[in-house]
Amino acid sequence: MEELFKMKRGRVTLLRYNPQIDPAPHPEVYEFPFEPGMSVLDVAFYIYEEVDGTFSFSYCCRNSHCGLCGAKINRRPGLMCRERATPELLLEPLDNLPVIRDLMVDRQDYERRNESLRLFLDRSKSPWSSPNGSIKGLWTALKWPAAVSNATAAFPIALPSGRLNTSSWARPPWSSWPDMPLIREMS
Repeated sequence: MEELFKMKRGRVTLLRYNPQIDPAPHPEVYEFPFEPGMSVLDVAFYIYEEVDGTFSFSYCCRNSHCGLCGAKINRRPGLMCRERATPELLLEPLDNLPVIRDLMVDRQDYERRNESLRLFLDRSKSPWSSPNGSIKGLWTALKWPAAVSNATAAFPIALPSGRLNTSSWARPPWSSWPDMPLIREMS
């Protein structure tokens, strides 16, 4: 416990709101042990675990993927798990979503709309399918990077003098497939 008092102290102002008790959001100031490199989410955990267990916020992945820890950090929207803490912090809920409590916001409308968004590449036909529907094209595509990287090791092309033979062609063992190009050795 003494180490906490020897550390540099930070101050966080939280915009607190419990709709069952509070008529309006109000700021509350808390102190926390500041360490360079700590995230804003670390500060939120410290407040919840060590100072005030009624503080509410959301998180899930802790690696900037899910977006649940979104909040306004020093008046700018961001992810608490991604943003670095500063000795003076202001944490508020996001503006564009209804507040459930403290930094927790109602994401139901967002999640409902998110399902209708096409947030990925949707191809009309698979780039790996061949005209006759076999998976040979896929197998060729999977083997091709290995063929390119291993061709010179598997098929030596150096002349006894040590120079590369630029007129030679190397063929991987599966080059009998008609759609597999020859590998030309680089000089």
